[in-house]
Amino acid sequence: PRSILCLLTGLLAGAVYLTRAEGIGFGGILLGLLWLRTWQRKTKVVHAAAYTVSFLAIVGTYMIFLHQRTGAWVLTPKLGVVAYGIEKGERMAAALHDAGSAYGFITANPWQFAVKYFRNFFYAVTFGLAGIFSPLLLIVSATGAFHLAQSEHKPAMKYLICFIIPPFLLVPVSLVLSRYLLSAVPFLLILAALGIAFLERNGRKTLARAVFIFTAGICLVLSLNPAVRILFHRLPLYEIEYKETGE
Repeated sequence: PRSILCLLTGLLAGAVYLTRAEGIGFGGILLGLLWLRTWQRKTKVVHAAAYTVSFLAIVGTYMIFLHQRTGAWVLTPKLGVVAYGIEKGERMAAALHDAGSAYGFITANPWQFAVKYFRNFFYAVTFGLAGIFSPLLLIVSATGAFHLAQSEHKPAMKYLICFIIPPFLLVPVSLVLSRYLLSAVPFLLILAALGIAFLERNGRKTLARAVFIFTAGICLVLSLNPAVRILFHRLPLYEIEYKETGE
């Protein structure tokens, strides 16, 4: 990569963070991949510096703004959600609206926070993942990842996995809602497409077509008005979930 591309990538990564605070994870992954991809030490430093300067120009500006509002160096004004699931009643309501006390809350309740984090992480990789991506397609995506791992394109599989991981590591800090994990869907779809292609190339065209037709059929049925009317009030989601996911 050239320095100008690294500079532009840093700006885009900063924009991702401004879209959602969890995007900071993608910024860190891009820097790590850039550092590992470049072999010459001098070039590595120049590229990493170009990326970091442009990235921090976006992130740092917003953090300064948040510091002026909250009095603390935080990545999001909603950092108080770390108290969700630990405190109750008025104490939780107060913590939710006080981003500046979030760090103190974590250090004062390390065990409760750790238990909550791992509980949320388990929920995210089981029910949360199944809520944003068909379990059937997850199997096909795993097939695609396995195929990449066994081919000369193994680095590509590592890149895709790296971009799937961040929301599942960062979201458990607060609370797990399906829409918080949606950033993983495009990369899971790429792996699913590779999995279907792998099945076709290995003499399993019938199975690949069956997977595609079945998935398309399920999506079509669920999108029909009668199905939406029946399922809408049965899904364990808040109404705001539909609004925010649609946006």
